[in-house]
Amino acid sequence: QRKLDAMPWNSEKIFKKGAKHSIFFLISFIIAHTFLVYLIGYEELWEQIQGPFLENYGTLLGLVIFSVVFYLVFARLRELVCIMICPYGRLQGVMLDPNSMVVAYDHVRGEPRGKIRRNEDQAEKGDCVDCNLCVDVCPTGIDIRNGTQLECVNCTACMDACDSVMSKIKKPKGLIRIDSKNNIEKQEGFRFTPRIIAYIVLMVVLLVASTLIVLTRKSVESNVLKVTNSSYTESPDGNVSNLYNLNMINKTYDPKTVDLKLLNQNAELIMIGQDSILDPNSEEKRVFMIRIHQDFIEENRIPLNLELYVDGERINTFETSFLAPVRE
Repeated sequence: QRKLDAMPWNSEKIFKKGAKHSIFFLISFIIAHTFLVYLIGYEELWEQIQGPFLENYGTLLGLVIFSVVFYLVFARLRELVCIMICPYGRLQGVMLDPNSMVVAYDHVRGEPRGKIRRNEDQAEKGDCVDCNLCVDVCPTGIDIRNGTQLECVNCTACMDACDSVMSKIKKPKGLIRIDSKNNIEKQEGFRFTPRIIAYIVLMVVLLVASTLIVLTRKSVESNVLKVTNSSYTESPDGNVSNLYNLNMINKTYDPKTVDLKLLNQNAELIMIGQDSILDPNSEEKRVFMIRIHQDFIEENRIPLNLELYVDGERINTFETSFLAPVRE
């Protein structure tokens, strides 16, 4: 790569650089689409891509922005993302303790390090030959022999490089390995600590909670509220009416047939100007009226019970009240 950068601009350099950056941007473009699919769904994204440009310029702008961001990560930022931007290292630093299993250098076995030379006693030297290969292959440029560092992304490239050197000099592999600080220094081996147990319990609780949320998630969320700043309306024929809002959110990508039923006798439910179809992936507000004749009104606040059916299945029940005057 350095040789290519140092070359004068010619057909070979243009081809290699152009091909590399084209692949980078193509991958970034695919990732940007995947990211938007995660947010809005593939059907909605495909519909917007096929739709008129002026109506969907926001989606195109989002795709371009995300593609450029990911392209810069591939082409320019690279390890700077891990060192300066990504919070993973900082988060891991809070969670680690001497018993945590990490990519670690066995300084007990490796020190004092030194190169192998002919006619020189190697008995007092450790297994590390100070070849610096573990540093050369590290994508973030750290020296794992200095201990655990937050820039380490656990790619294990240093482990592979060190194992290859150990094989050549007839030493046991694993000078750099996944191990804990306590096991390297005290040979304690892995054991469950209170922190590990606490993390396991927390993860199980989060997993159970997430599973319950998914299993009990309703395809349509809904609620019923009285229209703001309204009480009741009387008509000449003796009927008293109240207005209500039915708020619904369809979380699926399929249209839903909704039907609101009133369980109270001597009361009539009238939907005002809306059909029974709830559009996919939408939030809608329906207005309806409940009407009761004055002859059946014996108190100022009458409790009401309603049921909402979606595609013929009851998904919710509501309790509200009906306000009306009591006439002698």
